[in-house]
Amino acid sequence: VDMLYATKDDQFSEGSESRNENDVEMAANSEYHVDAMNKVGDILNEVVTIFAEAFPDVEIIISLGNNDVVPDYYLKLQDDTSDLDSLSSADPIDYGMLGIMYNSLSSEGKEVSHDNNHNTSLGEQRRSRLLLSAKDKVTFVKGGYYSRQLSDSLTILSINTVLYSSFYGPEPANSDDPGLQFAWMRQMLTNVLENGNSQAIIVGHIPPVMGSFRHTQLWREKYINTYYGIVDEFDAVIVGQLFGHIHSDEFRVGVDESAIPSSLSTPLLLAGAITPLHGNNPSFRKVFYSSIDTSSNVNNSTLLDYESHRYPMSDGDDGAWAKLYTFSEAYSFAADKISAEGLSANVFRSIIQSMVDERSEERRVGKECR
Repeated sequence: VDMLYATKDDQFSEGSESRNENDVEMAANSEYHVDAMNKVGDILNEVVTIFAEAFPDVEIIISLGNNDVVPDYYLKLQDDTSDLDSLSSADPIDYGMLGIMYNSLSSEGKEVSHDNNHNTSLGEQRRSRLLLSAKDKVTFVKGGYYSRQLSDSLTILSINTVLYSSFYGPEPANSDDPGLQFAWMRQMLTNVLENGNSQAIIVGHIPPVMGSFRHTQLWREKYINTYYGIVDEFDAVIVGQLFGHIHSDEFRVGVDESAIPSSLSTPLLLAGAITPLHGNNPSFRKVFYSSIDTSSNVNNSTLLDYESHRYPMSDGDDGAWAKLYTFSEAYSFAADKISAEGLSANVFRSIIQSMVDERSEERRVGKECR
């Protein structure tokens, strides 16, 4: 989006991960930067509107990604060191990119648009409900994160992972805890823990893992350590970690001496992407969960199963969305464990171990056949 308003004289490399620092600074400080940020706000508004129309009875929760900021991975935080309580009366207009996003997705932004007699966008005219409320403003303009309580027993934490990316810039004033997001996570998870019969799911865009393509860490190491320290501390109440970004359908779980603590009860579920940017078929994942029920057989997990769906892009396919697989069916040998534990880390570790055992058996048979 940061290139949409660039003139022919504004030459820089397309693709954030190959763009040099000078290109990013030029895009961030250009005259068209504000126009590009406003365009992102309009796009977010329209995307949320489309989802709200297609699923009118479903709670829509977004998580900011690197392509939602301008330029990619660039997000200048305003007043980074102040506490959250001081932002209750803040004007979103003073908070740059995050303020624009908030105004595009909130009732406050809608009121500003009408008060100033601005022409409403197509998304503004069509949307039947708003995504963010006034209570979300404090954390969203601070760092692009917020929470949603889906029931008395389940809270969703939507975190802004752009702040932890290896490509993130500019350097925030509070480099140990950009936007005070880690402090907020601890407080929210403490509330869930103290609530008793309650659990939490963390959702974000960029996962705190090594990338599948370049085999480099997607987060800066100090943020990986802090995040897993928090997740490990509140392992008893965290029942899901849902991420995307990598354009492939994967899962990650801690084993042995991996960066992910092997003590964690839940794996990281990494969904594919709608955008076929890296040669992937467009895909999405449908995760099934249930509220805590002490009479059920599910132990320490509200995530029960998931389906992956894809849209074939190759020639000869009929061009229709179709289910690719259901997790419990694809790994039917672990059906009993899945039924008893849901999508627990133990289930995924058992699957990995079965792959290791199968490979070892193939090697043994191969040696015997020589």
